[in-house]
Amino acid sequence: MTTLDLIADQVLPLDAAGPEQVAAAASLVAELVRRLNHATSTATAAPTLPTPQDADQVVSALDDAVKRMPQLCGQLADLMDRFAATPGLVADALGPTPPDGAPGIARAASYSLRCAQMRLAAVASDLRVAGRSTARLYFDNPND
Repeated sequence: MTTLDLIADQVLPLDAAGPEQVAAAASLVAELVRRLNHATSTATAAPTLPTPQDADQVVSALDDAVKRMPQLCGQLADLMDRFAATPGLVADALGPTPPDGAPGIARAASYSLRCAQMRLAAVASDLRVAGRSTARLYFDNPND
């Protein structure tokens, strides 16, 4: 088991995940992306990613993450569809409600998640292409 697997198991164990762990894992992904944004900003990227190989490792890892996200969006869409078909689903009154009520809101969420699923597949393709390029780059003399 890798160090990353051990860390991930602390947040979201694969065999014993509950709602709190799933939500915490999604929140951690958001926080890590925020931190990656900071680490790769123009002001800080030079010390954190000094070589093209370092940047390539990030591009490769992002490619791995994004190519897994369409599955997640599809599974969440399926969940919304199941919720829509479950009697007793209600929604708050904070926004517009379609004529079919909460099930319609759940179906709208499912549709949006399926749209995200398709768009993320295209983003993954773009990252794969970028990775083919970044993998080829290096400095001739890394001490310069």
